[in-house]
Amino acid sequence: MYFYPDAPKVSSKNAQLKRLVRYFKAWKDFKKNGDKFPSGMIFTILAANHYVKDYEDADDTAFIAVAQEIYDALNLNFSLNRPVFPEEELFEDWSETAQTNFLTKLSSLITNGQKALETDDKAEASKIWIKLFGDRFPEFTPPKEQNNVEKGYALKASEPPVLGNYGRSS
Repeated sequence: MYFYPDAPKVSSKNAQLKRLVRYFKAWKDFKKNGDKFPSGMIFTILAANHYVKDYEDADDTAFIAVAQEIYDALNLNFSLNRPVFPEEELFEDWSETAQTNFLTKLSSLITNGQKALETDDKAEASKIWIKLFGDRFPEFTPPKEQNNVEKGYALKASEPPVLGNYGRSS
């Protein structure tokens, strides 16, 4: 077993980091369409490096906050060294066009994610998330009785969210 000094970076963070990486992979799987996207390993490193701790109870907000941190870092310097082999540049083979295209898609993710977070209309927010994740995100179904919301019952969707296991998602 190979030990590397950055291993505690991931293990010291909670289960939310693992979920955030899955969201990035799901977004990539839906939006890729032949464009160059970071690998799952790169998304894992980026998410661990730019994890925002302030949103433990809100995956949606944490996801957009981490995406913003990643965007800011890559927009400043589109570079990432592999933790195990620090001399290995993971974006070495990325053309300037590929970098620009990815940053544009990441910016769109952040903008639309912010809109979903800011809207009070759960149906509208659901539609925005569906545009980002496709059918992996369920359409919002309002509760039958409004009293249930006031009593603190969970809201029900027509289908459960599915991240899937396509050999690409963890």
